[in-house]
Amino acid sequence: MEGGLDREFRERFAPQDRIADRKNAAPALVIADGTRLEPLSRASRRQLEKDVAPWYAIPDKFGALVQRQLRLGAMDDRIFEVASGGRGADGWDREAFRRLFPEQERFLGRYDKRVETLRAIGYVTSEGHLAPEFRMHFAVGTELIPVGAETPSEAQAARCSTDGRARADGAKP
Repeated sequence: MEGGLDREFRERFAPQDRIADRKNAAPALVIADGTRLEPLSRASRRQLEKDVAPWYAIPDKFGALVQRQLRLGAMDDRIFEVASGGRGADGWDREAFRRLFPEQERFLGRYDKRVETLRAIGYVTSEGHLAPEFRMHFAVGTELIPVGAETPSEAQAARCSTDGRARADGAKP
């Protein structure tokens, strides 16, 4: 009899991918090309989030542009929840935000400004819908599996590409 995990594995991954079990160790994903991916740990997840986070420029108080890397926080969690409501069809809506988070209503101006920053980066469309890059970054940061993940999962694929770049640069992955 087949277990649910085996069935899920076969549905998500290509037949040539496999999970390597080692005695007294966490299983690792071995892709057909021989790449071995250990399970994501806190450190590897943080590194992956740094690798997928976009850089953007904002003016400082003197008008000079300052480069910043986007870090997702509690505000972004709420924006994501509102904008992805109705299976992603609703987009960012101030009234929906007021209904879902009445205790945060006094900060609505800050949320609008954050949504504008996310629009400028390309994480939110002009209609207020979420871009796939925002979904990916959010999934990496919150340990969620991205919707529509391909084989291997988008997070693991991103990890493969960043590990490959690190090896090509001579750095440890």
